[in-house]
Amino acid sequence: SDQSTGTFVALPGETEELKARVAARVLSIRPLPDAAHPSIPEAGKGPFKRADVDIAFPFDAIGTDLAALMTIAIGGTYSIRGLSGIRIVDMKLPEEFRGAHPGPQFGVAGSRRLTGVEGRPIIGTIVKPALGLRPHETAEMVGELIEAGVDFIKDDEKLMSPAYSPLSERVKAIMPLILDHEQKAGKKVMYAFGISHADPDEMLRNHDLVLEAGGNCAVININSIGFGGMAYLRKRSGLVLHVHRNGWDILTRHPGLGMDFKVWQQFWRLLGVDQFQING
Repeated sequence: SDQSTGTFVALPGETEELKARVAARVLSIRPLPDAAHPSIPEAGKGPFKRADVDIAFPFDAIGTDLAALMTIAIGGTYSIRGLSGIRIVDMKLPEEFRGAHPGPQFGVAGSRRLTGVEGRPIIGTIVKPALGLRPHETAEMVGELIEAGVDFIKDDEKLMSPAYSPLSERVKAIMPLILDHEQKAGKKVMYAFGISHADPDEMLRNHDLVLEAGGNCAVININSIGFGGMAYLRKRSGLVLHVHRNGWDILTRHPGLGMDFKVWQQFWRLLGVDQFQING
């Protein structure tokens, strides 16, 4: 009720007719063993009842808007009084969502085509130290990695365009090594440059800088740029979009709160993520 037609108290406008039209519906409840402790500390003393619950939200109330989906079906549930914990463990979307969003531009097939790797994993690595290397020092490390036969290299997610290593200078130092190796070996190592920025226009300028230099990949911090930033970039992008999910752990580390990755990734795949950086 709280997430569809109603609120925390009954109101005159919440008629049976209205609820029949757009209210969320509980489809099933599958009891689980009680919990001795709540996931939310101030929930009081146990034992606490637990269950897997399937809830259906009417398509007419949400449409294919991912912001509306996050707000209505997920976002507000954690503030509902009386809940000692809640975790979103799965999400099944109607087919209309697929046609309403661009999805990955390159995906697995495009990543393999661009790296020339078939029949085995694409072997990649991350430039470390995460922060502190200047462009020429980064390029020296990249040169060693290229010679070692790596397929994919990425900037650390914390590296975007700091004063000691501006993105433009990194691109100037690294791309000649990538292109020279391609000429000699016939294989183009994929390098993901960090282009994230809170201003979508600035992020797009970063994207264009990489693309015009002959690059084919960028690393994006999606929790930092948000749905809108990702949608804006995907519509204009010519790069493989490799995304880092830093900040994701806020949503998932507690087993009785937040959401599972299988739910969260659906939003970003629809928006156009080609590759996800995840833990092993």
